[in-house]
Order: sequence, then C-alpha cells, then structure tokens
Amino acid sequence: MSTPTTSVKELVLGVLAYNLVNQVRRSAAARAGVEPRRLGFAGVWSLVKALSRAMAEGSSDEDWERRFEQLLGWAAQRKLPRRATPRSYPRTIIPKRSRCPKRKPTPISKPA
Repeated sequence: MSTPTTSVKELVLGVLAYNLVNQVRRSAAARAGVEPRRLGFAGVWSLVKALSRAMAEGSSDEDWERRFEQLLGWAAQRKLPRRATPRSYPRTIIPKRSRCPKRKPTPISKPA
C-alpha cells in the first residue's frame, strides 16, 4: 500500500510524462508539417521511454541533443492514417466489467 506522499509523487510524475510526450508530439508534428493529432501518443510514448532508458547511464549534452533530434525524426514518421469517412456514430465509453456478478434482487415477502 502506498503512502499519500508516494501517491502524490506518482501522480505528478504521470502528469509530467504525459505533458512531455505531448510536447514531443508537437515538436515532431511541426517538423513533419502535420497536426499533432496525426502522431500517435502510444508510439511517441514508446520512443520517449526508449530514449530515457538509453540515456539512463548518463551522457554528454551533445549526445542528448543528437538522440533527441533522432527521436523527433522517428516520432514524425509515426503518422496515424486518416479516416476515410468520419465516424457514423458518436464515441462512447464501454463500461468496465465487474469481476463479481451483480446481485439479483430478492423479493421481499410480506408477513401473513
């Protein structure tokens, strides 16, 4: 079980990672001349994770810059295909299934 302090740190790191990936998407989209929405979040996220793992042991500033430029180039190549036609139905959220079945209501018997 995590402490409240740990939970806050995890939340802050999650928001930071999300914003970092979106900034990388914007930079790569500007380089590719497309909208940022055309670059997939999951693909860019995997590239950012790979870069952070590769650079974890520590490197020079020039190496960071070179690898980041490479990252932007690779992210710009991860374009999502355009939809042929717009959705014919609105987006919906699929409810999450419960592990336990729902309780069936039992009839209340009236005393005689």
